[in-house]
Amino acid sequence: MWHRAYLYYFELHARKTLGDPTFSVPYWDYKASLESRKLPAIFAELKVDGVGNPLLPLGGLDRDLGGFSDSLDLDDVDTNAVMGNDYFFSEPGIEGMGNEIGFGTSMDAKPHGSIHGGIGGWMGSVPTAAFDPVFWVHHANIDRLFNVWLGKRRFWSRTMPKSEVQAWLAKSEYTFYDASGQPESKSREFFLDQKNLGYVYDSDPSVISIPEFPPQPVIAVATHAGTNSMGVPKEIMGFSEKSAGGISAPVKVSAASGLVVQIPLAVPPEAPGVPKGNIPMAVTNQLSHKNNRTILELSGVKKAGELGGNYGVFVGPDAETAKDTSSPAYVGRFSSFEAPDEGGSEAGATFRFNITSQIAKLGAKSLGKLNVRIVPMPRSNQLGAAGKPGSLVVTKVEVKAATASTDPLK
Repeated sequence: MWHRAYLYYFELHARKTLGDPTFSVPYWDYKASLESRKLPAIFAELKVDGVGNPLLPLGGLDRDLGGFSDSLDLDDVDTNAVMGNDYFFSEPGIEGMGNEIGFGTSMDAKPHGSIHGGIGGWMGSVPTAAFDPVFWVHHANIDRLFNVWLGKRRFWSRTMPKSEVQAWLAKSEYTFYDASGQPESKSREFFLDQKNLGYVYDSDPSVISIPEFPPQPVIAVATHAGTNSMGVPKEIMGFSEKSAGGISAPVKVSAASGLVVQIPLAVPPEAPGVPKGNIPMAVTNQLSHKNNRTILELSGVKKAGELGGNYGVFVGPDAETAKDTSSPAYVGRFSSFEAPDEGGSEAGATFRFNITSQIAKLGAKSLGKLNVRIVPMPRSNQLGAAGKPGSLVVTKVEVKAATASTDPLK
């Protein structure tokens, strides 16, 4: 909702400056075609009408996505997971579209963060992103995609009480300056109501005469028949998690070669039918119930320099030899866009990946360590292709055994 507010106030100022009350920021639909994954030409031209292009940032970091031939990776613009998510809020093991960065099922992770990382330069870091004019057409598309998501029957939460959702909507958390320069703070509910914003998108259901747009998501109940984008069945209300192995010493992901680290996997205490020291906890947890799963968590992630970028994560015996994202060892990607700089006081970012299928392939065989590879992902699924991401520091790499529960978890 913060992004929508930011765009709203930017447009108020732009309308006043231009003297045009109808002005609105166009959106960049980078998923429409292969050609649309290239930077729009107006942002790449060196000169416009014989003078320097004001939409080409100068004096800062160069974009990684440049010229007229480079294009964003298909995986960076993919919205299938986001649009397939029924819920806005995350709960333990129930990924939300609005606020679960780690799994890539949130809009904040992809395409929002992945586009920032794919473009790079000023766009690759939070403090400088808005210095690049392409920021605004990117955010207009994120805003449009939120409307697309709202246009389907969606739910605020699977188990959150209605009073908590209403309190969240009523809160005025953001302060911006209006067109006259006065500070102003409006509720989240204000920005959810399209009538308050002064614009519509050509993809909005209201354009094709569906009344009362956008529809308000509702509070889900335990009998809701849907699943989230990771296929969690309706009877599962959440997951409790236990550490199943990890390393806590900070490791560095090189901008040139990435990182391969071996995670020692913990074994469960001796139990009937499970000899101590034989089968890793991650494996026994998955074998004990079909809905249990295993999560890889990278936490305390910080940029070791000003350059941001996108990184792929590969897990299992084939992680070191994987050549591209078609490998079964590939579990997903993340952007360092929102990761703070190393040396600052901010806590590092956290990213989570579902590695259930990779663990399942190990079966019940004895395995002491799990290979995890983190590697820069340039503008191609082909590892080692051209790109300019920076280095990272990861404070902790942990494997977690997630046990499904039919009761809501808080």
